[in-house]
Amino acid sequence: MNLRKIFLIITLCFSSSNLIYCMEDDGYRMDDEIPCSGIPRVNIPEEIIQEESSDSANHEDVQLEASAPQSFVERIKREISNLNLIALGHLLESEEAATIPDAFKFLENFKFPRTLFTYQPYHHIMNPKIGANAPLNLVLDTLIKNEQEGILVCCFHISDYDIAQSLINTNKKRIPVEIVTNQQQAGDLTAIKLLIQSEISVSCPNSHRYEMNHHKFIIFKRNILNKCLVWHGSYNPTVYSNASSWDDATISDNAAQIQDFKQRFQEIKAVSDPMTLESLPKTH
Repeated sequence: MNLRKIFLIITLCFSSSNLIYCMEDDGYRMDDEIPCSGIPRVNIPEEIIQEESSDSANHEDVQLEASAPQSFVERIKREISNLNLIALGHLLESEEAATIPDAFKFLENFKFPRTLFTYQPYHHIMNPKIGANAPLNLVLDTLIKNEQEGILVCCFHISDYDIAQSLINTNKKRIPVEIVTNQQQAGDLTAIKLLIQSEISVSCPNSHRYEMNHHKFIIFKRNILNKCLVWHGSYNPTVYSNASSWDDATISDNAAQIQDFKQRFQEIKAVSDPMTLESLPKTH
């Protein structure tokens, strides 16, 4: 702001203050006609008046510019700053996203690690201090849909149908998906059956009937900001976890940590066998 505009602002403020004093001294209400005799005359330089007149002429253009819709990249940046992965998912699935290659490369403000929490079971109350601004299944679904290279899934149970379908769709795009899960599956078996029947590699360790794979981690080889990420925590992609559990998930880009999880995945996969429909409980 230049000195001319500063002078004008000070002048206007001084005039406004005297206007108020004039009103108070004479006992006027806001809707009364106010005489101006109590306001001192201030001489404003002509050049300042001309400059402000020019600014006023452009005011309408400024308003139109301010109300113009944000660009795709600006909207992406806004949702990143709000940590709103669900809104990001909708943007990336839009037709407009096809015109912006590697849209996430603009998102320098998205930092890891990020820890998210489920809503309170049966209450759906959000804890604003923690930032649990979304159901974890929708956040996970967004990461799956944004994957560009490959996904390694190691989790206890999979009964979330939408997550299963997203994994299958990702695999169909020639982005390989590998799953190592538990030999015993519970609840609705539609999702795990769908995965077994697809072209995705689904296996489980089963050297003993009581052997259990209780891990819950997912490795994304190239995802947001072209980063390799690991999702880990207590959350399991099941219908029950979405609605009835106190769960957490942390998304990290720590290279050493990701390498440890990769080694653990390969360790379990090496002693696992392919899952079949016949291995699932017969009661469902």
